[in-house]
Amino acid sequence: MSNATFSRKPLVAAVLTTLAVFSAGAMAGETEEAKTNVKLTIGTAESTTDKTVAGTVQNEQTWDEAWAKKFDDKFTNASGTVTIDESTDASHKTITIGKGTDDKTAGKLTNKLSSLTLNVGLDVAEGGTFVNNGTIEANKAITVNGSLVNTGTLKTNADVTINGLANNTEFEAAPASVVMGDITLKNATLTNKDKGYKLKTEADKKEGADDKTPETRARVSYGNVTLKTGGKFFNAKSALDSGSSLTIASDAVNAEINGKSTWGTIKAQKKNAVTVGAAGTLSADHLVYDYDAGTSATIADLVSVTEGGTFTVNKGLTVSSFAQGGSFDLSKAEYKYLASGASLTFGKAQAFKQVDDAKDAINGQIDADGDYHQGNVTLSNYEAVWKEETATSKTGTEGDAETDKKGSWDVTKFGSVTVYNNARLTISNNKAEKADDLTKHGYSASLSLGNLTLNSTVLKVTPSFKVEKLEGFIQTALEKVNKDVTDDDKMIKLDTSKWTKDDYAKNLEKFLGTLTEEQKEKFTISYDKSIKDDTDKLAIGEATVDAVQKITNSDVAIGSITFATTETSVPADMSKLDKTVATADGKEEPVDRGSVTVDAITQAMGTQTLKIKDNSRVEVGSLSLGDGTLHITGSDVIIHKTDKINGTLTAESGYLGLNIATTMADKVKADTPSTTGTTPNFVLEVGAPVVFGEDAKVTFGTATKKTADTPSEPEKFGAELTFAGDTTLKFDAANFNRNALFTAEGTKGKIDATGTINLEGSNLTWGAYKLFENFDQSGIAKEELTFTDGKLTAADAWKDQVGDNFTIEKNSEGEWMIVAGGKTVEGSGLNVSAKNLVSKIFAGERSTGPDTQLINQILSTGASLQEISSMINSVTGLGAISGVKAMTVDFQGYTADMIEHHAATMPKEMGGWWIQPLGARLKTDDLSMGGSAYGYSLDTYGIMGGFDTHLKNGWTIGAAASYQSGDADGEGDVLPVSTDVKNVGLHLWGSRMYGETNVIGTLSYVTTDGDVTMQLGNLELASELKAKALSAGIRAEREFKTGAFTLTPHAGARLSIVDMDDYEIAAGTTKLFDVSEDKATIFEVPVGVTVQTPSFMFQTFEVKPYVDVTLRGRFGDTESSYTLEGSSTTDTIDYDVSGSFVGDLKVGYMSTYKNLNLGMSYGLSAGDAGRQNHAIEATMRVDF
Repeated sequence: MSNATFSRKPLVAAVLTTLAVFSAGAMAGETEEAKTNVKLTIGTAESTTDKTVAGTVQNEQTWDEAWAKKFDDKFTNASGTVTIDESTDASHKTITIGKGTDDKTAGKLTNKLSSLTLNVGLDVAEGGTFVNNGTIEANKAITVNGSLVNTGTLKTNADVTINGLANNTEFEAAPASVVMGDITLKNATLTNKDKGYKLKTEADKKEGADDKTPETRARVSYGNVTLKTGGKFFNAKSALDSGSSLTIASDAVNAEINGKSTWGTIKAQKKNAVTVGAAGTLSADHLVYDYDAGTSATIADLVSVTEGGTFTVNKGLTVSSFAQGGSFDLSKAEYKYLASGASLTFGKAQAFKQVDDAKDAINGQIDADGDYHQGNVTLSNYEAVWKEETATSKTGTEGDAETDKKGSWDVTKFGSVTVYNNARLTISNNKAEKADDLTKHGYSASLSLGNLTLNSTVLKVTPSFKVEKLEGFIQTALEKVNKDVTDDDKMIKLDTSKWTKDDYAKNLEKFLGTLTEEQKEKFTISYDKSIKDDTDKLAIGEATVDAVQKITNSDVAIGSITFATTETSVPADMSKLDKTVATADGKEEPVDRGSVTVDAITQAMGTQTLKIKDNSRVEVGSLSLGDGTLHITGSDVIIHKTDKINGTLTAESGYLGLNIATTMADKVKADTPSTTGTTPNFVLEVGAPVVFGEDAKVTFGTATKKTADTPSEPEKFGAELTFAGDTTLKFDAANFNRNALFTAEGTKGKIDATGTINLEGSNLTWGAYKLFENFDQSGIAKEELTFTDGKLTAADAWKDQVGDNFTIEKNSEGEWMIVAGGKTVEGSGLNVSAKNLVSKIFAGERSTGPDTQLINQILSTGASLQEISSMINSVTGLGAISGVKAMTVDFQGYTADMIEHHAATMPKEMGGWWIQPLGARLKTDDLSMGGSAYGYSLDTYGIMGGFDTHLKNGWTIGAAASYQSGDADGEGDVLPVSTDVKNVGLHLWGSRMYGETNVIGTLSYVTTDGDVTMQLGNLELASELKAKALSAGIRAEREFKTGAFTLTPHAGARLSIVDMDDYEIAAGTTKLFDVSEDKATIFEVPVGVTVQTPSFMFQTFEVKPYVDVTLRGRFGDTESSYTLEGSSTTDTIDYDVSGSFVGDLKVGYMSTYKNLNLGMSYGLSAGDAGRQNHAIEATMRVDF
């Protein structure tokens, strides 16, 4: 029964079925009437009356629908076939395409017919061209001397011969090519005798200058060539050609190469599929062993190379299937045809099907689709050979006996190697030719694999149930829901008679929404059980194939090892499992309402195991063990990088390095022979922490005693980690980028230790190092964790502070830790501001987030405790040490001073617009932040301008705006920072004489934007800061004449409130900290005196020089604070934003000419906190 789109009544369905059958028959009849074939023969000329085509083509012709309609106007290209037969005349058996008799015309025949049958020969003579854009079936020979271009389909049951050009060396430009395209040969031979062509070189064209030898170029190319029954491909001596793919079927003859032939892919489905002659050269990117490999199969089974001939596989070899007991040998002796770096694929994903045979006992079940025999594959006896080269002599004198001897290792290299479950790969006995060479020249692997992928098949079955079947599941579930309900009105009922496949899911979801939680749970449990009980009948997991791959007694380098899966999808019609029940006579069959797909079932159909054993040395770039098993025995294995391990890893004996930078050559060089008569522990070296998934099962060491069986744990654990035998665990704390050496993700893992774990650690800093995280560690007794004196060592910067003070402790959460020195910042020797953050790390939480990861890295990389303190203070105080808040205090004070200075020095009788360029160097280098000193130096340039006016009531008022910008550099003993600063200000002022005292009031609002960056190694830290300040001030001054001088004492007070927006400290795109700053309220009391010398005339200007000295004290929040919030800690840190004492000296003049006022001054401001500011300003005023 089909899955109908619409549900119909039986009677309607019957009527529609009758109509459909009637319509189909009528349409078929119409199609037959429309299908018109055209039969033609060869004649002297084309004739629609005689229905002939010309036997000789010397002009351009196109065979298409319009051409065929000339012979029968009912012909259509979509359905009709044109057939051309031989004439009874013996001279008209072949169509010849060539040049005209006068050599002035050239024949070109183009076929665009979708079905053309040639029962005649086709001869494309030199100068002629045949183009096929349609489909041709050729039953007579085709001969090509000229050009043939096939972009359509060519099937031939007769020979095809490409003869080539009579003269192939005298061409100014490339001759017409032969593009055979896709061609299928049955009981026919495709022969290429074309030797290519040579172009005249530029040297030939320049009167015979011997510049270079012309290159011979191929004229013949193929698309996909398929040799079927009796088919043969023959490349003649000296012939040249190339193609996309060449397939030799099991009942084809063969391909014979005597010239030069180049292919993308060769698929050989039989023995001796290809023969290469003594003068032949065959090259293929990929070679596919395309039939079941038998006993001791090799590449030579497929390709036979005569002595003198050459055969090369450039990119890859595939052996996908095996006969029962089959094997494939790729030992050194059989490797000769593969280019260096060629990839290898052994096996294929397993195919499955749903059995669809009513007579089969397992009808409806899931079963393997075809044979899946396992075959053995061997890569063996590859030897690294030291190739010694004699360099030039040391003295430079040719023939000198004393020379530098140099050389290199010659190593066999493969590219990617992929192995499926039907292949059993053994990599064995691959060692250096001469063991002494390893001692003399250093270690080298003998075999190199770009990557090794062990691929298992995962079957995904998508069941579909008839709606009627699912109705039964619903009724069963309702019975569970209504159990113990006696009141009929309270029973849950559901009418599903109108449900179809199109609305089933929506209706069921809607119904479930009407149930209580208890009812829904009962319904769901029953419904799911019904589906599971039925899908279990598919018997999905019964065709599994497990595979074991081995590396034994071999030195191998592998770019990556990946345990991967390939998904095979099979739809499952669950109705095929139902027993057929005969319908009673006269009883109407129920309407088929279609089928509904339920959740897919995914099943692993086999596992992959890789065993490394027998004194092998294997160096791996990266390991991805998401599934499968890696088993190491008596071998040295280095894995530079591991992904999360979620499969089974067992390392019984030898050495295993995880996440380490050390190479195998470094290890071999550093190793010393073991003490005679002793059995060394298994050594596990961890360069950086390792993560296990919930399904990981990891065992280190070999059990020396049998442990008693323990009852199964009621608690569900995730990753399982077992130290079965005595293990030396080495680690480098400098790469401790997680909270613990081993971490279980997801459900808490379980650790057991029946052997001793002897710890050896290097580069430890102060604080605790967790060994395991998210594990139940009750299975490790304290006596099983040991360390030998001198085997735990601190990093250079920490050696004096930590000394030999190492202990093994358990924290309050039952986690084992190594403690170096102590667990808090106190006593560590660090002088840091973010004490909570650093103490969190010292307590063992070294990777709660990117902030702790970075600080932990600093702890390991700093050269001294002072440098470490400085680096930590710089990172955690980036916003503070940028100086933006301190600069804002200085900016608002500097600009407010300018306004007061302007108000005090402007000529009393003048007003109007004024402008004042600004230039200053601001520097402070001894502000305190925790245990560090910081500051800034800034060269700033800007402008200030405004308008003043005198009011009739005696007041003078003005408004001004200012803008300054510059690049500030950090100062002090923190890391260098750079800040791009912009400051904008708005200012109001007013002054009035009270008797002889001038009183000046100012109000200023300024904002400072700072983009700060700091380089920490290869990492750039950055923040975007914004500060604002509001200040109000008052100043009183009074002039006193003393001889020719005027003294003006002045005193004042100023209140400033400085605030900063919250900001982030980030490393690249990763946020490290959130920072919030406290407001700072600063009081300032300036007291000073201005001395004005007698004025004098300079040209037309009246000039008034002056000197001002001001002392000011600052009070209030000259020390501010900020709150630093990291991933798991909060610190409040105090720091200075200003000094408490400032002394100012200003020297300048004002000059006036009519309504123009000009002035200039230089100022020096110095004080505590390393303050030393220099400023230059110029004023121009125009009185309107």
